[in-house]
Amino acid sequence: MNHFSTIWISDTHLGTKSSNVKHLINFFKHNTADKIYLVGDIIDGWELNKKWYWPKSHNQFIRVILKISRKSKVIYVPGNHDSFLRNFISLIKFSSISFKKNTIHLTKQKKRILVTHGDQFDSVRNVSVLMNKLGDLLYSFFIFISTKITDWRNSRNLPHWSFATQVKMKSKNVKKYIKNYKLFMVNEARRSKCDGVICGHIHHPEIETIDGINYYNDGDWVESCSALVEHMDGTWEIIYPEFDLSTVEHSNVDINSNSNEFDLS
Repeated sequence: MNHFSTIWISDTHLGTKSSNVKHLINFFKHNTADKIYLVGDIIDGWELNKKWYWPKSHNQFIRVILKISRKSKVIYVPGNHDSFLRNFISLIKFSSISFKKNTIHLTKQKKRILVTHGDQFDSVRNVSVLMNKLGDLLYSFFIFISTKITDWRNSRNLPHWSFATQVKMKSKNVKKYIKNYKLFMVNEARRSKCDGVICGHIHHPEIETIDGINYYNDGDWVESCSALVEHMDGTWEIIYPEFDLSTVEHSNVDINSNSNEFDLS
């Protein structure tokens, strides 16, 4: 069992077939933290509104988070796909989980870090509605293919590999989009008088210092299966956990136990 000061995850997209929720459940079986941030798009309200999809494994993850919140501080910062939560931030009472539109994390070195999903970047992009829709359709196609490949690999207990990530990172337009996104988010941190920013949204995990501002992207659990962690000694890292999924298919989570361990046997 690994214990961290803080863990950040985002873009789990519960409610979609592309969510690698079994990897995520296994991640929390092996990793704990004093504080955990859920940095948006945890639930995919957009897709659920189109077609309901909620298998047992997605309920299982919710139970895992509820149990974690008994021992660790859990902060949920909604994104664009779960933006329906933003209108009820002050009203939501869900176990011990705190809901924030955005928040500030104080690091071990007493640095102020803005924590936000990052979808505010979409409002300043100069892209037509048609091009946005075409881009979404193309991305959805790649995710569909990637999900099929992931299912096949999982059935053989092979390491996670994302077809969608491999394809999109060959695109100059995608690379330009990521660069512009990072610059925008760094400016958001500067405007908030922070030393850095932690975000998700673009499904591209990365740690970089830009113009003196620390940029952290915790990635996602659709393509990357990644988490951002702050170690107890104050160092930072993006981790890509790989576990044996053969024991997760019919596992149980005992949420009535007082133990901080999860029964996934």
